Amino acid sequence: MKTNYILAAAWGTLYVLTAIWTFLFKKAGFGNVLILVNNLIPILMGLFTAWFEKWYPARMARGKRK
Repeated sequence: MKTNYILAAAWGTLYVLTAIWTFLFKKAGFGNVLILVNNLIPILMGLFTAWFEKWYPARMARGKRK
């Protein structure tokens, strides 16, 4: 459950930050760059999620909490 909580918090933070940087970059005239960034960042986060959901529970099972 803790793994899901951490990943949900990370994804939620990502989407809040996406809204903020989209607003700021759109105002600054970087609309074309946003298309690439707003598609690439979730892909990278998906790769992180796939890795983290295997790594974190295994780490906790080994007893390494720090």
